[in-house]
Amino acid sequence: MSVTPRARSRAFALLAHAPTARLVHAACTLGLPEALRLRRCTEDELAATIQAHQPSLNRLLTALRSIGALRTIENGHVEFTPVGEALTETPLSVLHQMASGFCGSFWGDLAESVHTGRPAFETSHGQGFFEYVAAHPERSREFTAGMEAGVAQSAPRIVEICDLSRFEHVVDVGGGTGGLIREACRRFPSIRGTLVDLPHVVAALRPEDLDCGTNAIDAVSLDILRDPLPNADALLVRAVVHDFDDANAARILTSCRDALSGDHARVFVIEMLLPATPRPHPAYFTDLDLMVITSGGRERTLAEYRALARNAGLVICRVRRAPPFAVLECRRA
Repeated sequence: MSVTPRARSRAFALLAHAPTARLVHAACTLGLPEALRLRRCTEDELAATIQAHQPSLNRLLTALRSIGALRTIENGHVEFTPVGEALTETPLSVLHQMASGFCGSFWGDLAESVHTGRPAFETSHGQGFFEYVAAHPERSREFTAGMEAGVAQSAPRIVEICDLSRFEHVVDVGGGTGGLIREACRRFPSIRGTLVDLPHVVAALRPEDLDCGTNAIDAVSLDILRDPLPNADALLVRAVVHDFDDANAARILTSCRDALSGDHARVFVIEMLLPATPRPHPAYFTDLDLMVITSGGRERTLAEYRALARNAGLVICRVRRAPPFAVLECRRA
């Protein structure tokens, strides 16, 4: 397939977006362009050709489809689109060099995760991402600052959607520095707020993190995979479930169900949802982030979250959008 100037121009524009550059860097490092130019093949055949972990490769290919770089043709064969061809012209092309420059040492590990099916972060750092962050205060501050920025942007809309005025006690599970529960307590002064997170996170909280202008927010340190959660009639679980594999995700949701107090109690799971069919969406990029840094963490479709909830004895009774997130309101089954 010849690469047109228009396709090449589109490719340059895509590579100005750093997450796209990660995809291209990983695709070229794994040898996808050479494999697909050698012969037509299905996803399974491609995984065998480049000796990649098939489920992880499928996640990368789905992300490439979402940006219009890859497509599926007859008989389930996959091929690059003209834009995809431009993105991956040759391993030494200017485009690939640009992609490599955007990625840096940390994100260069994406190709390794696709190849092995294991989080490359653990290989390069000798421990899991969250253990590493807990042991390195400077990295912990950087990670916390990034999470704070995301919460500040989305919290007002999430709190509005959840309509927390109907509840008395709201627990923010994995609440970090408390941005979401502070917004909830400021909006609805009658509720009692509790923030739950790991001991090193709670120990680093400042007085202002727990000050909502009315009642002080309680802070509880625990491990959500092992310790019971405080009883409440509403639990907020924002960007937590996606950090875990299905077994541990269901365990967390089961713990949330067990903590529900009252017939009208609710669990609000707040996550990005993978589209049912590939289209541009930031969830594809965070899904690859999770593949690199967590053991089994992943973004999921709504159908997959319904299955997780069912396994935990919950039912998703309402879905509301707070872009880029969705708020999944759950009740006991």
